[in-house]
Amino acid sequence: MEQSLTPLVISGIFTVFFYGLLIISSLISLKAPQAASSGFNLLAVTAIAVHGFFLYLLIDTANTQNLTLFNMMSLTNWLAMIVLFFNSFKRNVTLMMVIISSFALISSLLGMLYPGESSTQLSGQWASLLHIFSAITSTGLLMLAAVQAILVAFADKRLRSHPTNMPSFFPPLQSLEHFLFQLLLLGFILMSGSLIIALFFLQESFSSQPLHKSVLSTLSWIIFGVLLAGHQLKGWRGMTAAKWTLSGFALLSIGYFGSKLVLELIL
Repeated sequence: MEQSLTPLVISGIFTVFFYGLLIISSLISLKAPQAASSGFNLLAVTAIAVHGFFLYLLIDTANTQNLTLFNMMSLTNWLAMIVLFFNSFKRNVTLMMVIISSFALISSLLGMLYPGESSTQLSGQWASLLHIFSAITSTGLLMLAAVQAILVAFADKRLRSHPTNMPSFFPPLQSLEHFLFQLLLLGFILMSGSLIIALFFLQESFSSQPLHKSVLSTLSWIIFGVLLAGHQLKGWRGMTAAKWTLSGFALLSIGYFGSKLVLELIL
């Protein structure tokens, strides 16, 4: 299907372009840190800003908000990129930048090619706005935590089997774990807020959701809560933390994105 060069399409093309440049720049930084471009931060800010404008055109329609699967995936990745960018000033997140930038590029491309239509009226609906914002932000943070968990699992396994053969660009395991639990705590707090808002202020909307979505989201919340408690009380870390994180995020993803996938693309 042909698409004219509307502002939406143009901003989508630029979003993909700048994320592509950011991925290349990040890969160069991984292989040769001394060759990292001094304009890396400017490139990251540009990609995030253009992506934000693209999302505005994509989601905020004339009278409603277009909250389709790909739009929500793109929004989640955009929020994750913002969190990652601010953390880049105090820790080495170059490898994660490659991964999340790739997610953002792919989701933006899908949003541009398949904008779909899932109209929701949010104007004046403060409870719905807070619920959606906290839910999407927590999902972005927990997605970062899931990616970080994979890096933790890799580093933990490599250090146990080949302690002298760790890639030079890999951050120390302790640093990876520290960032993982920061992301988990923030994501859990926002997820708790989202669930509280849904239970007390959006009962009708919450009860009308597919049962499996509510069940999986609640199970995911419990898993993250148990993991944080286990880390605090029992010192859980390493592979144990990685497995719990990935299990929790898998349930969360199936509950939210899986439901939208079935409703929008299959049924």
